[in-house]
Amino acid sequence: MVPRILVTGANGFVGRQTVETLLRLDCEVHATGRTQEVSFGCPWHRADLHDAGDRQRLIEKVRPSHLVHLAWETTHGGYWESPENRVWLESSRELFMLFRNFGGKRIVAAGSCAEYEWGSGVYSEDQTPLHPRSAYGIHKNNLRQFLEDQRFAFAWGRLFYLYGPGEKKERLVPSIILPLLHGREAVVDSPDRILDLLHVRDAGEAFARLVFCDSVGAFNIASGVGVSIRTVAQRIAEQVGSKTEIRWGTALRSGSDQMVADISRMVGVGWKPTLELRQGLMELVRWWEGQRK
Repeated sequence: MVPRILVTGANGFVGRQTVETLLRLDCEVHATGRTQEVSFGCPWHRADLHDAGDRQRLIEKVRPSHLVHLAWETTHGGYWESPENRVWLESSRELFMLFRNFGGKRIVAAGSCAEYEWGSGVYSEDQTPLHPRSAYGIHKNNLRQFLEDQRFAFAWGRLFYLYGPGEKKERLVPSIILPLLHGREAVVDSPDRILDLLHVRDAGEAFARLVFCDSVGAFNIASGVGVSIRTVAQRIAEQVGSKTEIRWGTALRSGSDQMVADISRMVGVGWKPTLELRQGLMELVRWWEGQRK
């Protein structure tokens, strides 16, 4: 039987890639968001998931067997402590219960590395303590705990640091690419901080893989490879061919000077990253160049 999959936040940075991956797998995909219809080649359902009536109508109409829940507060910089995190927690709980009541079988949802206690360097689902400090991390972790307590069949994809086409200009990688493309100086803070960067296309494929496996619990979605912000900026400058100097800013202490994921659980369900960082940055520079035309 072909699964009927509902993807929330389908017009978002990760959502678009997830929908496109699922469609390539010949699934019956339904996409939802608060905006007008987005052209994916699958049914689009406009709905406000904070509205009880919209939630009810959406689940009753689609009756999905699988739910991929990616919708959440994503305002750049503001999402860490936004009161919208609590709103999303409550709305998500209600959505999940409706999904179960209408016969839903499996939930795949987006978590975050912000759920972990920062400072360990390498982060493992089984060994690293959970001690979120931000409202974002706390409410994400509370939603995961709800799924456990209610005994849902679920997979929780903990995202680390993503980059790729369609991301907000203020995020790390575009904030380096765009000034250099325009011949301006790029200011790069915390250049020696080590991050785990994954192309968003691989993240979409990871969520699709979690739909079709039987394993439950948390899964780190990341590359498993650490790279310094300095190296990322230098590789971008090489791709741009910029003569403009990069100005190295201050080292911002955050308790997360090295964040690299153990991805053995994702590898164990048949997924691994396919896009090496150098190739991914090259493609992304070309994509941003295209946006100027």
